[in-house]
Amino acid sequence: MKALIDGDIILYRCGFAAQGKIYNLSLPSHLGEIPKFKYKKDMMDWLKQNGEEKSEYEVTVDTVIEPVENALNNVKTVLTEVKKFLSNRFGDVDMEIFLSGKTNFRDDIATIKIYKGNRDPLHKPHWYDEIREYLKNVWDAQETENLEADDVLADIQHDAPESESSCIVSTDKDLDQIAGWHYNWVKDQLYEVSVEQGIHSKYVQILTGDSTDNIEGIPGVGPVSAEKCLEWCDSLDDYEQAVSQEYEHFFTQTKKGIEKCNEYCMTWDEILEETRRLITLGAIGNESEQE
Repeated sequence: MKALIDGDIILYRCGFAAQGKIYNLSLPSHLGEIPKFKYKKDMMDWLKQNGEEKSEYEVTVDTVIEPVENALNNVKTVLTEVKKFLSNRFGDVDMEIFLSGKTNFRDDIATIKIYKGNRDPLHKPHWYDEIREYLKNVWDAQETENLEADDVLADIQHDAPESESSCIVSTDKDLDQIAGWHYNWVKDQLYEVSVEQGIHSKYVQILTGDSTDNIEGIPGVGPVSAEKCLEWCDSLDDYEQAVSQEYEHFFTQTKKGIEKCNEYCMTWDEILEETRRLITLGAIGNESEQE
């Protein structure tokens, strides 16, 4: 079994796990000692319990950074546990870890909205660089070029011969468009995605877009309505017809859709094609479906 590991998720989750916040409460009306709070919710609960929720108060926040060794140990623990779990289930496991490179082909494709433009590029763990180097130097993580780690995981699992089993290790739901074994190490969930389920998941996202990555889709279409639109689909042609109908109707028959076409200077089918390419996981130009 080959474990295909999303190193980006591990980097961020283990990095942020080694840092936190301390909430300092200044409350002139309270005469006793005021504790420090690790979570804002705990602070608000304390105010309520002490009848001070309507009092005037000030809050300052301190960032607490644990030693870099703690962050690196978090990574080691996760990867060790992942290998142990998969080995118990599948036998011998070879782990391949991938990290997204500095460039991304989707940046050139996205014209409607900046790809991941809703994210703060400075919002990274304090030990980001150190963890990244640790993954590359100690765990032989590979850095992708012009692709995200997700794309490489998708291509390897999609193209793997039947004699070579693999398992995608990630918490990213986007990867559910790829058939095969998946392991969500945060939820401790091992599951298998069929080809049909993978295709369905992809077309749901083409309709809904992906707010996490700043991909719009059809405004107003959420998971429930997307499922309803696709419930009759039994083949790839059916899925293509269903999403084309929805895109054409919204962007040519509704006031909001027509306004957006004018705003983007694009036709409905051009909007659909851009969304499809942004949603589809795999190498540049890889438009093939899972057959």
